[in-house]
Amino acid sequence: MVYPSKAAESIVIHAREVCKHEDSLRKVLEQVSLPSDLFTDSRQQGKVAYETDELVRAFLYQHVRGLSQNELASRLLGRVSILKRLGFTDPPSQQVLNTVWNDAFDVDTREIIKTAAQGIRKEALDHNVVDELLLPTRSTDEDEKGELTKEEAKLQRAQKLIQLARQYILPVIDSGRADNQQYSDEQIIDIFTKMCSQQGSANAEGEYAKLTGDDAVCSGATILRTFKLIATPSEEDAQLGLSDFHRTMEKI
Repeated sequence: MVYPSKAAESIVIHAREVCKHEDSLRKVLEQVSLPSDLFTDSRQQGKVAYETDELVRAFLYQHVRGLSQNELASRLLGRVSILKRLGFTDPPSQQVLNTVWNDAFDVDTREIIKTAAQGIRKEALDHNVVDELLLPTRSTDEDEKGELTKEEAKLQRAQKLIQLARQYILPVIDSGRADNQQYSDEQIIDIFTKMCSQQGSANAEGEYAKLTGDDAVCSGATILRTFKLIATPSEEDAQLGLSDFHRTMEKI
C-alpha cells in the first residue's frame, strides 16, 4: 500500500527537477510525472470526455494557485495556453470539475493532489518560477468563507504587486538619472506600482501628494519622465513604440 503522502512526495520530487529548467507553473505541471496508477477515478474510463491525468493536473494548478473551482473553470475557458499545457483540447465546465472532484476521485486521490500542490508551490517559489504563480489571489478557503473584504483583497494585491516589482523589475532597469535625485528609481517604481494596482494615474498621485503634503510621493511629471527614460534604450533618441516590438516579433 502506498500512502497519499508518499505518492504526493514523488510528484513533488519530480516537480523540483522540472523547476530547475522551467520558468512557468504551466510548463512545470505539463511536464511533471504523475503516478497515475495511484489515483482512484470511479468514472468509466472508456466513456469519459476528460482523462484522469489532465484533470489531476488541473486540480494541482487550482490548489497551487489557491483558486476556487469556479475560478479554475473560468481560467481554463479563458486562457488557451493554460488549457493546452494541462492536456485539454476543450475546457471542462465547473460542474464537471465539481463532479469529478467530489464524486469520482476518492479521499486518497484528493489528499495526494492537495499535498502535492503545497510541495509544488514551495519548489516553484524556491526556484523563482514566477509567471502566474506569484500573482496575488485569494486562497480557496478564503473564497468559500468570504474572509477577505474587497478592500482587503485590493490591499493584498497591491502589496504583492509592489513586492514583485521590487524583486523582478528593479534589478533589470535603470532610468539613467543622477544618483542624487530626490526620488530614487525604487521609490518611483513603488509609486507607479501602487498607482497601477488602484487604476490611478501619475497626475492624480502627484496632485494628491501635493494636497496632503506627502513628500514621499513625487509629481506626476516626474513619474512619467522617469518611465519615459526607462523605456528609451541608451542607444536610441526616442522611446520605443508598439511597432518596434511588432517588427522584432516578426523576426523571431
